[in-house]
Amino acid sequence: MDKYLTVRLIAPYGIIWEGKASFTTIPGQMGTFGVYPGHVPYVSMLGDGIAHIIGIDNSDMRFKTSGGFAFIRDDRVSILIEKTEEAIPLD
Repeated sequence: MDKYLTVRLIAPYGIIWEGKASFTTIPGQMGTFGVYPGHVPYVSMLGDGIAHIIGIDNSDMRFKTSGGFAFIRDDRVSILIEKTEEAIPLD
């Protein structure tokens, strides 16, 4: 895979997760939105929800989020959150 996202999930106490991803969904204030490589620059307030990250190795990570901002630019995604915890996938 030539194109990927560099994603950072950041809380007030430090970086929770950082790595390369093929796709992520982010719970925006106006609804959840997806980000693939090549996404246009974008800034969004976060709502309560689940940030879902698919790593380039097909790993699947989900984090509950509450408040914050997301910044997307040049295939870099920074998700700054007020509160989070790892979400357990439901089967």
